[in-house]
Amino acid sequence: MALKNEELKDRLDAFVRKYHRNEMLRGSLILSASLPVAWLVVLGLEAVGRFDTEVRTALFYLFLSSVVTVAFRYLFLPGLRLLRLRSGMDHSEAAKIIGRHFPDIEDRLLNTLQLQTHANSVDPGSQELILASIAQRSDQLRPYPFTSAVDFKENRRYLKYALPPIALFAGLYLMLPEAMEAPTDRLIHHRTEVVDMPDFRLVVDEELRTIARTDYTLTVRAVGTVVPARVDVQAGEGRFRMERNGNGFWEHTFRAVRESMNLVVSAPGTPALDLVLTVLPRPELQDLKVSVRPPLHTGLPPFEQ
Repeated sequence: MALKNEELKDRLDAFVRKYHRNEMLRGSLILSASLPVAWLVVLGLEAVGRFDTEVRTALFYLFLSSVVTVAFRYLFLPGLRLLRLRSGMDHSEAAKIIGRHFPDIEDRLLNTLQLQTHANSVDPGSQELILASIAQRSDQLRPYPFTSAVDFKENRRYLKYALPPIALFAGLYLMLPEAMEAPTDRLIHHRTEVVDMPDFRLVVDEELRTIARTDYTLTVRAVGTVVPARVDVQAGEGRFRMERNGNGFWEHTFRAVRESMNLVVSAPGTPALDLVLTVLPRPELQDLKVSVRPPLHTGLPPFEQ
């Protein structure tokens, strides 16, 4: 009779283990759906906002915390209950679930469990009668497979929530790799400052040298896919707007330059260009000497003056 009592407990334990395994299966499907959704949400925010390091770090850890929360709630806790490292479903709760699956035995199963609890608190004579009743009820319950009350196939309904996000996630990375990789890299390296490459850059091809007290024309060209709306040059305290010539270059003429100067050429959307205009001293005639060699028929000697 004691064996009958243990047999019922073992069958209930088998149901509890299958129940927790089913929880883990359902949790893995929920995690599979939530992970790509959470990642695509933070990825979309970063792609639109192009945030600084602080916001990107917050987004990254928001994604991480949401995934960890879902994994802990739906996967880790059922695993602990399955391994009996955390209190899980007891036999009474299991009996109620089994009773919903087999309505005709719900009351008998619960009464049998109550008798098992009561058997430990009565005298030996009454205990024999209770154990005999438990053994009889266990025989009546044997034809009912308790573990069938847990159906793994019921989790297929969660596939309709898991498969579309996974397919969308994979499709975007396969069809739009460049659009996805840029914000992904910024989020993964969320603590690294991002410097965007400009659509154009400013270039000066010539050496910046001129003679003192002469006019000097600075010529700048833009290299890239975009033509700047304006280009300015700053010389000392003065800031001048450069003019665009017929060749598409930008020019500005400094009148009667007297000394070397630092120049800063700038345009919206690209780094400024730092230049130095070197002014050379103007050549001056300090002394003049003329040597004269008259023709021979003149009979005049050579002379200098």
